[in-house]
Amino acid sequence: MDVFDDPYTHDEEHEPKKRRELALLAKTIRQLNADIVAFQEVENEGTLKAFSVEHLPGMGYRQVGVLATNSLRGQNLGILSRHPILSITGHRHRSLALPDDPRRWHFARDLMHVRLRVAESRELHLFVVHLKSKRDSDGDAESADWRLAEALGVRRLMAETMATDPAGSRSAARRVATDCPPP
Repeated sequence: MDVFDDPYTHDEEHEPKKRRELALLAKTIRQLNADIVAFQEVENEGTLKAFSVEHLPGMGYRQVGVLATNSLRGQNLGILSRHPILSITGHRHRSLALPDDPRRWHFARDLMHVRLRVAESRELHLFVVHLKSKRDSDGDAESADWRLAEALGVRRLMAETMATDPAGSRSAARRVATDCPPP
């Protein structure tokens, strides 16, 4: 979170991370030395860029992406990457359901699908999700049903992506479909 009041979010109750916490997060990222780092609860692209510039200089994270979610509290999804980001797609309005249950949900925050160019002729599909909290929903203790619907939705979207991936991950998609049939 940043120190500025965004009139489009209700994030006033969330304090920005303390510098000490940001330094520890940056230290961990530097130790991992990952090419791609995904984030939850990022307020906006500016905060993630500022974090990268200030705390991760020289790490090569030139690609920054943040996707607005259904959260009204500025809990968005983000990514830092050394590889080019080709596209970012959100699924926050996708209808989610459980078998034999008339209720319908949507992602409480979102499922972010990021396509990256990781080599001359190779793409990577990355999925980042921030599931519903365990706070009770109406008629759903600890939001267990909603969270399960989200998890099944994630699995379904990943299987659909693998099935249509031009790079040839069709066998992996068949494995997912066989091992975990959709509801």
